[in-house]
Amino acid sequence: MLFSQKINRLLIVLFFLISLCFSLGAEYVFEIKPCILCLYLRYVYVAILITAGVFYFYPKRYIFLIKLVLIFGAISLSFYHLGVERHWWEGPAVCSGESINSSKLQGLTADEKAERLLQHFQGKPSVQCNQVNWRIIGVSVTLWNTILLVLLFISIGFLWNRKKISTE
Repeated sequence: MLFSQKINRLLIVLFFLISLCFSLGAEYVFEIKPCILCLYLRYVYVAILITAGVFYFYPKRYIFLIKLVLIFGAISLSFYHLGVERHWWEGPAVCSGESINSSKLQGLTADEKAERLLQHFQGKPSVQCNQVNWRIIGVSVTLWNTILLVLLFISIGFLWNRKKISTE
């Protein structure tokens, strides 16, 4: 019915490893560029992957709890990104493609305006967080990611509750 404790821990490591490989493959093989929130989520995934790897070989309760906190952080960031993508709320200015308006350029010389515009466009991300740029089966990858993370979190809680994950 359920896998052994080591297999369950290995499956969690594999989940995050495959997720990272999937996102890197999408970027470098299919040239689907990530937004800044996607990049932040990758950092969280790397932290989870490292923690899950350590937990695989050294199953202590505090490492398990750190892993759960990191997974909850990934869920929170993914849900925040989903809200930005669906326009439920605004994201940070860096990822919503905020434009520079004329009031920000008032009182500047022509050279200063040109410099300000150049800085704005050089610092502007190529992909905006508030737009879906990647879908699988017609559904945003951000929504898929959020659903999978929530299901993983629930299943880890279920396994812990059933004492299938050994923690000392």
